[in-house]
Formats: sequence, structure tokens, C-alpha cells
Amino acid sequence: MSNSAEVINKFKKLNEINYINQGGCAIAAYGVLKYSKKVNVPAKVYYLFDEYAVSDLLRLKNNGNGSCSHAVVELDGKLYDSNGEFNGKKYFDGDHYESLELTEAQLLESISEPRHWNRLFNRITGVKAIKKVLDIDLKITKASVKRMKNVCNNLEH
Repeated sequence: MSNSAEVINKFKKLNEINYINQGGCAIAAYGVLKYSKKVNVPAKVYYLFDEYAVSDLLRLKNNGNGSCSHAVVELDGKLYDSNGEFNGKKYFDGDHYESLELTEAQLLESISEPRHWNRLFNRITGVKAIKKVLDIDLKITKASVKRMKNVCNNLEH
């Protein structure tokens, strides 16, 4: 099995995590980016935006913090998410969307702010599961994890 195929198979295993594509896709993409580096496979992460997420796109382009409609990883010239090869028609009306490539630092900053993301994805258990599947350290700071816990606790009240 090639290293690229290994990365894709690991990515697909993340699909078993509850709501990975409803609030966890960018964290999964970040994890796959780090795993790709570990196994020497070139990869890029793109945030995708539908017409309702234009403000997030503009905020991110201006070096701000924000989320996206979906996050994908480019491997061997194709886009992937945890479902496998990305199918834009599944997420976007008629495959119409904007994209923005993020650096690893931009991606980490974005995923470290839980208020911008869909809360269906449990960031506490989800991050642990991603780390376990990919056997990597996501380097998400303790302060970020504390913010995640506070957001999750506030949702319960």
C-alpha cells in the first residue's frame, strides 16, 4: 500500500467518529495534514464555503478567525474528507462553492476557537478519537481545550 493510500484509509477511519463532518471536519483535516507529514505525503487543507459562509471566508482572508462550510484535504491532486473522495454535490448546491487553502498555523488557530464551529461534534471526545486513530499529537493548547470544555458545559445548561 502506498503512503497516500495509507493516509486516505486513516482519514476514512475518522468517519466512525460521531458528527465528524458536522463540526469536526477541520480538526480531522488538521490531523490528517499532520499525519501526512509524519509519513512524508504532500497534503494541503482547504476550507470550502457556500453562499451562507461568505463572512467566514472574508474574516479568514483578513487573517481573522473563523470556520467554514466544510474542510477537505488534497492528496495526489484530489480532494478528500472522511467519506473518501470529496463529492461537492453532497455538500453544496450544484457543486458551487469557494475555497481557501490554509497553512498549518492558520488551521490550528481556526480550530482552536470552538465558538465558530457546529456544536454537534463533541470536541472533547472527538479530538481524543482523532489522536488515537492517527497516532499523532494535535498540539491543540490546554487553553483551547479549556475553552472547548466551557462551551460544551454551557450548552448543557
